Amino acid sequence: MNANTFSIEERYIFDLSLTNDQVRYKLLYTFGKQGKLLNIQNLIKLYLMLIRISQILLLFFIKIMTMIPWRKSEERD
Repeated sequence: MNANTFSIEERYIFDLSLTNDQVRYKLLYTFGKQGKLLNIQNLIKLYLMLIRISQILLLFFIKIMTMIPWRKSEERD
C-alpha cells in the first residue's frame, strides 16, 4: 500500500461537511469499485480511516471539554 496514495484518498473521503448519504456513496465507490468484494487492502484503508476519524472526534471532544469551565463542588450547591 502506497502511503502517499492513501493520504490523498483519505483527504478526499474525510470531510466534516458531507452528509451521511455522501459518505456512504464515497465509501462504497472507493471500496467497492468494479463489483469487487472488499479485499484486505481496502479493509485496512477503511480501518485506518475509521481510526483517523475517531482521533479527530476525540480531539474535538477534548477541546470542547477544556473550554467548559469546571465548578468546584461547593459552587454546585
